[in-house]
Amino acid sequence: APTRSTDSRSKWIPIEKTLVLKPAANTVIGELNAAGFSAYLVGGAVRDFLLGRPMKDYDVATDASPDEVSEIFPDAIE
Repeated sequence: APTRSTDSRSKWIPIEKTLVLKPAANTVIGELNAAGFSAYLVGGAVRDFLLGRPMKDYDVATDASPDEVSEIFPDAIE
């Protein structure tokens, strides 16, 4: 579980916003979770959300290997 750092530059900051994803992003995260993998929204979409900008694209980090991702999404282009 994450813990608070004693370094004042990296303390957790509570965010009171609701993140609404496009259906495709929800599908990707949901399919990875359903297959037993973790999936996290990362990158520019998170930055844009925090800055109140429109999110243009979604990057997802997962603990699934590339081969496992290909099995879950067989029509995806590598």
